[in-house]
Amino acid sequence: MKSSYEPRELYRTVTSSHVTASSDALTSLASHISAGTSPDDADCQHVRLGLYEHGAFLNPILHGFVLYFATGEAEPQRQIPLLDALPPAHSLFIPTATNQERPLTYVIVANNPVEIQIKHTLSTLARLIARRTLTTRILNDGVAENLPQLAEETDLKSDNQIADTMRSEGWIGAAQLVAARAEASGRPLHVSFATSLMTREQIANQAPILRRVYNDSPVIRDSIDKVSMLLSRGMTVSGGATQRAVSFIRDYIDVGLIQNYLAHLARDAHVCGNGYLSFGVIPDQSLRLLLPEKVTIDNDEVYLEDRNQRTDVHANVCHIRGADQQQSAYGLSVLEPFIGLQIAREQWATRVATAAAWNTPEVPRREREYAVMMGQLGEEFLASYEHRCRQILGAPATMDIEIPPDLYFSGHRDMKPAAEAISIRLEGNDDTKASVSK
Repeated sequence: MKSSYEPRELYRTVTSSHVTASSDALTSLASHISAGTSPDDADCQHVRLGLYEHGAFLNPILHGFVLYFATGEAEPQRQIPLLDALPPAHSLFIPTATNQERPLTYVIVANNPVEIQIKHTLSTLARLIARRTLTTRILNDGVAENLPQLAEETDLKSDNQIADTMRSEGWIGAAQLVAARAEASGRPLHVSFATSLMTREQIANQAPILRRVYNDSPVIRDSIDKVSMLLSRGMTVSGGATQRAVSFIRDYIDVGLIQNYLAHLARDAHVCGNGYLSFGVIPDQSLRLLLPEKVTIDNDEVYLEDRNQRTDVHANVCHIRGADQQQSAYGLSVLEPFIGLQIAREQWATRVATAAAWNTPEVPRREREYAVMMGQLGEEFLASYEHRCRQILGAPATMDIEIPPDLYFSGHRDMKPAAEAISIRLEGNDDTKASVSK
């Protein structure tokens, strides 16, 4: 989510003292908003906050975003009349935030100063309440015209009110205003702060969807490839490996293959959250990339690889992370902020395809006109998709670097295994699924 607040500074390297200050501030903020609620209240909307450090890979104006969790399952999609059969889709929970086991998880970018984090969090929560109230009004009054403009005006009004309150009463006063408005809307907020955002299993479930985001978006792929190329040329192997492993790697350097391994390592880290390059299963045998979702970190020196019928133990592994979360050895993908965009992209692409297929006298007039209207909105979104991605990517999208055709090993231009499509599953009702497809 982009904020109207101007960033004063961007921490490219987030220190432990800065993380501690951020954690303390967000924990205090959460307690002030939740002071009058209990996590067991049936009418509460549960929101979980957490910190995310991307190392200045993303644009500084990205102050936070919703974190979507994959179910780990590929499901059949609902067939749409007059459209070709849709492929199975990997599904994501879209939480209703009605219980504390699966709250709405909102990620705060740790690379920004604490005061920016506080302002943005308050603004986001206020927008959440304002949008919720607007949605209720629209449902009660019927379909409204100019919905995008109405939503933008609602957000701006909410932002201004939070900014005015912070100037006059400080952030505690603004937090109390947010809590009061949530209570008045009929759904009080219960906000908590989490030190880590995702477990190893949850990160593994994300991988096929994140690979689809990379494979399906030229501007995202281009940015990741540029960074992977730069890192593969700049990395050096030092420490941790046995002398035999180091000698083996030097042999690869002599024939120029090590750069391919390092490019794959960097791409895995940025796309999947973690990249693993093994210097060889004990005893050292060969240089090999490990599939990120199959790796469990036993400690800082031992990595367990699930190979279905057996588990391989690796002692000499180069492990790099994409983005960092607190108190976890596992990294997060720098593409997590793009999952929401990918969901919207696939939804709107389906709307556009449906509009084209239903533009025939065989379809009743009312349904046909509605499909055409939604198709036009879809075309507008798809036309803006690349610009939206570039806004989040920041510098990598603007680097003037030529990507060599042999950056990755032959046949591995696309990442695998990847989802063919993405569907959304409403939490709390597993029978209610809204599928989307490219």
